Amino acid sequence: MNFFPTQDFINAFASNSFGDPELDVRFEVQVAEDADQIEQTQIVGKYIGGNSAVNAGDLIVFRSSEMLLIRAEAYYFNNQQSNALQDIDRLRSERISGFTNGGENGLSILNAIKQQRLLEMSFEGHQWFDLRRWGDPVIRVDVTTVNTPKVLVSSDHRFVMPIPQHEMLANDNMRQNSGY
Repeated sequence: MNFFPTQDFINAFASNSFGDPELDVRFEVQVAEDADQIEQTQIVGKYIGGNSAVNAGDLIVFRSSEMLLIRAEAYYFNNQQSNALQDIDRLRSERISGFTNGGENGLSILNAIKQQRLLEMSFEGHQWFDLRRWGDPVIRVDVTTVNTPKVLVSSDHRFVMPIPQHEMLANDNMRQNSGY
């Protein structure tokens, strides 16, 4: 079974690399071509493999790129924007052929951090936690048809999962999350 990247995800690479996603070394890793697909030929390519061990993709690894992104975000929220931009530019210069320093300031630095986290850590389970931390909505678009996007705002009760019933029964002091 294959998974399809959304057009928004593919477009994020194009906007990241001067209109040409191929300039970003991550693109060919994240998005693969499969001509046998009926819906669309671009599929998620990150975990395509050969005869590897079962669950080999479950290995938890901390990469230097993730550490740069964490530090850039910390710098940004501690009003050290020049340091945040320096970390983001360092990552982008390693990933994008012909990259020149971004020159962002203010909120555009945070937007650059968000975009780099999306592209660098895609399909690894980080995005939902990022959206929660930033208070951003979850936006989903069906990749096979043109529909109105489904939006889950961060204030919606469904953004927080219900506490399982067995946990509620195990502790009389436990209170269910609102809305459940």
